[in-house]
Amino acid sequence: MEIVNEVAQDWGISTIKPVRLNIIKEENKMSGIKVTDASFEFTTSLNNLFKDWEGYKEENLKYKAKIDESETPKEVEIGNRATVKLKITNANDFPWFTDKEPIYISTKDGKESSLAINQVWPSFSKPVEISDKSIKPKETFEISFEIEAKVLTGEVKQSFVLQKVDGQPFEGSEFEVKFNVVKGDKTLVQVVSPEFGFVNIRKCRRGGCEIIDSPKEGSIFILLGEEEGWYKVQYAPGVEGWAMLRYFKKI
Repeated sequence: MEIVNEVAQDWGISTIKPVRLNIIKEENKMSGIKVTDASFEFTTSLNNLFKDWEGYKEENLKYKAKIDESETPKEVEIGNRATVKLKITNANDFPWFTDKEPIYISTKDGKESSLAINQVWPSFSKPVEISDKSIKPKETFEISFEIEAKVLTGEVKQSFVLQKVDGQPFEGSEFEVKFNVVKGDKTLVQVVSPEFGFVNIRKCRRGGCEIIDSPKEGSIFILLGEEEGWYKVQYAPGVEGWAMLRYFKKI
């Protein structure tokens, strides 16, 4: 009971099942384990012992990480994307399992990022997830994610951390993305929509056209053209869209 409680509290285990672990040995191969049902007497005995056991719904492990390297381009032209590259080490003495619950890179404050890429990031505050893999203690791995410069020109900073879903940040996992946004020779427009707080960008120059996205007030875009009260803007690298002129101002 003490062993089960200790393990279950750490890992958030709420159910148990008695099984038999059979070690399989073959010549010139690594040993393996085959799981089979435990004997009836053993199963009955353990089930009686744990009949009132409620278990734990949340894990209580303290996650630690080490950011060995963080690489971001020093300069990004507005409207373009850049790649952030990371080397991360599991600083715990236990593995990170991500098969059932991913590990995310998230903004430090949990708020939406102005660098987010719609339909690329899992959410506007989480640029990438680590899933379907186990990371051993002291193991170092590489991961990367894209950011997009849709903000005013000048220096941009954003702090990120590792965390489980809605969990506490991993100790030692904070890192900063910092770069300069440059205008180049492009004409820029900014969303100004105090009435609605957003503007619809559509695939064509008609109110009934499919909406690509609805960026919030303050978002910056590259102006590509103007026709009959509509602006043609670069929504993303290689992606063009149309929005009503009156919801923008040139900057």
